[in-house]
Amino acid sequence: MAGVTVTLRKLRQEEAARSFPRRGQIDVSEYAAALRALKIGDSAEFALDGLSNRAAKRRFGLAATQVGYRLKWASTTVDDRLYFRVLVAIASPAGAERRQRTRPPPRKPEAPTVAPQSTCRHFADSQPAIVGRHTVEEIHQDGHSNVDGLLHEMQGPA
Repeated sequence: MAGVTVTLRKLRQEEAARSFPRRGQIDVSEYAAALRALKIGDSAEFALDGLSNRAAKRRFGLAATQVGYRLKWASTTVDDRLYFRVLVAIASPAGAERRQRTRPPPRKPEAPTVAPQSTCRHFADSQPAIVGRHTVEEIHQDGHSNVDGLLHEMQGPA
């Protein structure tokens, strides 16, 4: 790689603006004029003449929005030609704006499954605590809990 000479020429502001137009600054007046000649329901063919599919669809899409149309593109492209149908523009509700999607609020952690207070009874130190029909010692000894009618594995001492 040694010995390679790199030569750059900085573009003038008007050259840069022409080479890299900002979104929405592309002149689509010719496309809009062509679409005005069509009615809703008409189908048309467009010869790409060296223009990429993406650029043509983008420009026609901008022009269709200006004219008040929506375009439905055919799924097939034949010999550098695009086919489309003119449709009614879908009206957005009054005052609707593009809004950035936001994340849903964080979920609250689920409360651990515990027996309802009505089934838990605590007696004086002389009697063991009872959860449902079983004492806490029985539950820990067997290694599972069936308090709510579903079998739950116990993980270590409580």
